[in-house]
Amino acid sequence: MARLAVLLLLLALVAIVAAQTDPPGFNNSDIMGWLGNRKKDDDTELVWSITMRGSTLSVNTTAAQREWEKLYRINGDILRNDHTNLCLEAAYSASVLRVYGAICNASSPEQTWTFAHRRLEHAIFRRNCLAIVDGATPVVRMETCDQSAAVPSSQKIRFFR
Repeated sequence: MARLAVLLLLLALVAIVAAQTDPPGFNNSDIMGWLGNRKKDDDTELVWSITMRGSTLSVNTTAAQREWEKLYRINGDILRNDHTNLCLEAAYSASVLRVYGAICNASSPEQTWTFAHRRLEHAIFRRNCLAIVDGATPVVRMETCDQSAAVPSSQKIRFFR
């Protein structure tokens, strides 16, 4: 009986700690959207949609993938992927700022993002923006934000509903 009481107490403590560090999950299709870039010209519309498989980001160039949840916070937003349940995170590794999916943690500054000036800028690593770089296979990476008024198309990342 004492072991059961201790076990229940431990489970309650784990639930309290998890509730303090995990971002709120809404699981509501009304707040789901896709993250990426929409390019328009006279005849066509090209959609670049950021997807996540495992912790790896990639680009779907054929359709918008509504798999992101934007969690609003005062000090920056958190972006959670609905397929992987991981959050978008950027951190330095060997002096290179890398972007990937990581276990969601509301207190992690590496998971804090700001949508401003038609860009998705990292809230802590200022002047670093998420970008979709065109090539034979488009890639998602961090770039130094272009501060000019004409934001380069690679950095025009938005959250679409």
